[in-house]
Amino acid sequence: MTILETITTIDNGFDPDPCGVIDAIGTTADGRVVDLWITNEGDGPLIHPGASFLPYGGVYYNPLLVSIAA
Repeated sequence: MTILETITTIDNGFDPDPCGVIDAIGTTADGRVVDLWITNEGDGPLIHPGASFLPYGGVYYNPLLVSIAA
């Protein structure tokens, strides 16, 4: 399953809520675990960097994810 398919599966497991945020865990190519936030305002799921990205510059830090889980 691709990361996009996994994100879609996680998103489909929750009731629609345009203000809701789903917490997810991602694994980077170098083995680090990072938290992610998934939102869906009606146009499909979007993934955002979670709080673990703050030491790395927030949204400017974009690692290569190799897996994701709810």
